[in-house]
Amino acid sequence: MEYCDYCGLEAKIRGFEIDHKDGKKIFCCEGCKAIYTLFGDAQVLKTKENNLSTIVNDVVLNNS
Repeated sequence: MEYCDYCGLEAKIRGFEIDHKDGKKIFCCEGCKAIYTLFGDAQVLKTKENNLSTIVNDVVLNNS
């Protein structure tokens, strides 16, 4: 069983992957893959501490 490198949910559907300097990163959906691609490793650490909606709101509010 593989888990999303962004949100931690089970990655049931294959194909949402990227090559990373630390190896292949696997994602559960296109959304997690896109957010990781845009924001990178720093966002992954925040995701493990908070839920996704809090992170998205934080990014939108602090970058406006």
